[in-house]
Amino acid sequence: MVQPSLFRGAFISSIFAILIFVPLIPFNFMDGNLGKAGLYNLIRFFPFVLSLISIGSWLVGLRKGYYKLYGSLWIWISVYGVIVLMSCLTSYDPLKSFSKVIYYLVTGELLCLCISSANLKRSTLKKMIYVGMTVCGGVSLIGCIENIFGFLLFENLYSTSTDIFYNRIVATVGNPNPLGTYLALFLPFFVVVALFTSPMLNKILGFVGLICSMTALFFCYSKGAWINWFFSSFILLWNSKRKYIGILVSIVLLMFIIAYMTEKIENPYEEYISKYQTEHRINSLHFSTIIWNYRPLFGSGTGSFEYNARPLGLNFRNDTPDNMFFLILAETGIMGFILKIGLFSVMILSLGKITGRIEKCNSVIQTYSIEKFDNYLIPLALIASLFGCMVNMVTWDVLYFPLTRTAFWIMAGIGMAYACEVE
Repeated sequence: MVQPSLFRGAFISSIFAILIFVPLIPFNFMDGNLGKAGLYNLIRFFPFVLSLISIGSWLVGLRKGYYKLYGSLWIWISVYGVIVLMSCLTSYDPLKSFSKVIYYLVTGELLCLCISSANLKRSTLKKMIYVGMTVCGGVSLIGCIENIFGFLLFENLYSTSTDIFYNRIVATVGNPNPLGTYLALFLPFFVVVALFTSPMLNKILGFVGLICSMTALFFCYSKGAWINWFFSSFILLWNSKRKYIGILVSIVLLMFIIAYMTEKIENPYEEYISKYQTEHRINSLHFSTIIWNYRPLFGSGTGSFEYNARPLGLNFRNDTPDNMFFLILAETGIMGFILKIGLFSVMILSLGKITGRIEKCNSVIQTYSIEKFDNYLIPLALIASLFGCMVNMVTWDVLYFPLTRTAFWIMAGIGMAYACEVE
């Protein structure tokens, strides 16, 4: 049955709007004075409104039988949603936790579910990836200009002190860590286009995007994002062009050496090992385990970490443990943690079934064709992108930030749509 153009247009347009506008507005770092005109709250909830439009149009289509739920993804997301909502009952402020859960689900997991089961053609899925790449390239170019000329596009809008981001670019995002994660999320696709596509124009555009994104990624000086990029690139190259892995390792080591020698980053040994008793991130991880012990099954409720950690000695620098997995454990308990890990595993394993065994993948991508690009290279780039981002979650709460949350779950939805082989 053909989906009505109205529902289809609303759904696809809202996804495109999220991919385009969310990276271009520093939602979490805008000056609260804009609230005098009601503009601040209006802009702040822009991703939520766009996500609601997507989900609403999808629900109408599902009710009328235009869509069908495939695989086990919807079960994992449904059960996870129920568990995190139940965890709100144990929160110090159940209404606040409930509102945060709804906000995170609508702009996250539910977007993934909608995209994966919306009967989208492969051409539409690829357009979503290309739109994301184009915007990412633009953001990285703005970041490069910021580093070279010192021009900060939204300087007058930022309410967060830039002292802690000294000499680190923030581009349109407002924070170097989310910016780095966002860039690393799309870098595997630039690599695929640059190395594997046949038309010369595509190769040139891929290389330009790759160079701009890598340059901006370096000047973020986000160690977590660098590690993200290393893992995603390693997975991609190991399954395609292994001869480039030595170059990858050399680049990553060089990035860390240059950043350390120019005093852009601290010595990791001194920061995390010799000073482990006073290092704020290490302390926050310890606080997470203490908070989890309060209510080990369902946690203390989404958004409650800071409230519960303050009496333990939490300081202003770490209102979260800067670790997504420890944060999930503390706020949603072992039940939420297991379900989230299960959800991640379902996504990666489902994509892995498309690419098949490594030997088979290596044998089919020596020469380029549209079929090989669609059936092997894009799913491989999605695996690399999503897994690298999951590694990045060890260094900060990626899924609690609007840009990285929406980008991650949209790419996950595209991946699951490929896995379901919906044409």
